[in-house]
Amino acid sequence: MKKVQTEDACFALVESTSDSMYLVDENCRYLFINSQHLSRLGMSKADIIGRPYGDFHSPEDTKIFAEKVKQVFTTGKSIQHEHQSARDNRYFLRTFSPVREVGSGGKFTSLAVVSKDITEHRRAEELYKTLAESSFAAVFIVQDGKFCFINTSAIAYAGYSAEELIGQDSDIIVHPEDREKVKRLSKEMLVGARNAAFEFRMVTKQNDIRWISQTVTPIQYGGRPAILGNAIDVTELKQTQEALRESERLHDIILGSPFPAFAIGKDHRVVHWNKAMEELSGIKAEEAIGTIQELSVFYGTERPCMAYLLVDELVEAIPKYYAGEYAKSSFMEEAYETTNFFPEMGEGGRWLRFTATAVRDSKGDVIGAIETLEDITERKQAEVAIHKAHEELESRVEERTEALRQLNIELKREIDERILAEKALRESREELQFLTSELITAQENERRRISRELHDELGQSLAGLKIHLVAIEEKFRRDQQTLKKQCQRLLSYVDEIIENVRRLSRDLSPVSLELMGLSSSLNYLFSDFSEHHHIDCTLDIDKIDNLFSKQSQISIYRIFQECLTNIARHSKATHYSVVIKEQGDHVSFMVQDNGKGFNVKKILARKTSQRGIGIAAMQERVRMLGGLLDIWSREGLGTRITYNIPIDTIKIIKRSAISSHS
Repeated sequence: MKKVQTEDACFALVESTSDSMYLVDENCRYLFINSQHLSRLGMSKADIIGRPYGDFHSPEDTKIFAEKVKQVFTTGKSIQHEHQSARDNRYFLRTFSPVREVGSGGKFTSLAVVSKDITEHRRAEELYKTLAESSFAAVFIVQDGKFCFINTSAIAYAGYSAEELIGQDSDIIVHPEDREKVKRLSKEMLVGARNAAFEFRMVTKQNDIRWISQTVTPIQYGGRPAILGNAIDVTELKQTQEALRESERLHDIILGSPFPAFAIGKDHRVVHWNKAMEELSGIKAEEAIGTIQELSVFYGTERPCMAYLLVDELVEAIPKYYAGEYAKSSFMEEAYETTNFFPEMGEGGRWLRFTATAVRDSKGDVIGAIETLEDITERKQAEVAIHKAHEELESRVEERTEALRQLNIELKREIDERILAEKALRESREELQFLTSELITAQENERRRISRELHDELGQSLAGLKIHLVAIEEKFRRDQQTLKKQCQRLLSYVDEIIENVRRLSRDLSPVSLELMGLSSSLNYLFSDFSEHHHIDCTLDIDKIDNLFSKQSQISIYRIFQECLTNIARHSKATHYSVVIKEQGDHVSFMVQDNGKGFNVKKILARKTSQRGIGIAAMQERVRMLGGLLDIWSREGLGTRITYNIPIDTIKIIKRSAISSHS
């Protein structure tokens, strides 16, 4: 309910202010607009919300506005920009502030713009400059870089006598940090590249810093070229602008606070009194602003609040009014906190927490103070309840201590048993992985033995049989053509058997790895598979022959063999692609087909005995190589198998040594 009231109050403030206020997103589209800005645009809210800023303003203004919006979204900081409206030539001071929405994770989702009409201020400033230039302007003439004439106002500005300045370098009164800037801007004005007056800091004879606005014009003086200068003291204007910025910043801080808050000036008069403060005190802002509000509303008697003491810089007087109740804030500099109970407030009284801090201008002078109040009655009541509950809990702790001790003993025993079980499980898993590795090694050795027997014994026997059949064929007579043809068919059949034996021998032990290297062997494997199974393939294979040990190369070869076996047996694919790329300290492998696909989670959820050993074998080989296998598949969309294998450390060292030697 309080949140709704706060939102309603904020909306009422936005609608009642004389400033134009609106929200835009990063693309400068209007998200919200108050009545004041609607009246300036002369359109309804429905005609504006959702449309970009550029639909209602000139291209030049739109460009500047978009740059400011981008700057705030990029930096996350509020900025101010002075703008002259092309609609009625009035001047506005626009403040751009980022807005975070609840639940956005701290991201800036929009930008608030407050446009304050400062036309009268600008006109007053221009009038002041005109009067100053005509009546009180400092006039001087510089020739050959030295003062040769200076009027009374200039003397008053600088604090020197005419005799002290005539004949001196003209930059004697310019702040050392501004001298190069003054020379540059003066040169631009003298050659017509600049028309506007420029500002710089002047150091008086008394070492005071004053801000000067100056123009220069080329003239003839004494028959020789010289420079005529006109200058006015704009120090007070600078201070006014700074005070205006401080006031606006203070105004935004207080109005945006959900806690009761007020601000006072140096004279103790209230300058800000937010909605929450109205509700807490029962005093309206219009009744409080401009007045000196003592704390009788809280204490029942008149006494200074802590903000008064900070404005008057009487920190040492705080104990007099808040003895034993105050503390220096740990969150803000020059801030003090106190907590008090106010029996006159509400039913049964209220507990309030005060925080007061001094406000200083850019020069460090105290110009006011802010005080915030927080109703902590519920917290205090909760603390009392917690204290009571704590005492009750203490009385029960002793009763539970022995039971907890026994429970801890039992828990420790269970933890010890679990640790032993986990250790046994870990050792069992390591032993299983070792046995799996040994099994794969034994399989490779057995495949190599069978491959040799097939190649050496069966292959040689078949070759011998072919030789005998050729000899028999040559001995047939012309009248034995039928027998000769049968013998030729038998020779063709023996050739097929020999080719199948060779393929089986290659599959069992890829001797091509030793003869051709890993890359060429894989190319031959894919080519032979595509030809034998009539499946198209696309290959993109880097040269990786010297990146892995012989044992690792065999494992990589076997993984691809298993992938191709699954494509042939299950996928019903018409095309597959293979990509092998060296990437820094590892090599990435990918096999993808356009087959029927399958449900990976469903297959992996099966028992090992039900899903076969193909996937398990691939996973184990990849794990032994230090990688991780990833399987992606969708029914009707094909299958993709990827894995990354680290390059053997010894290979990296050798390759680096060769590269350095080269």
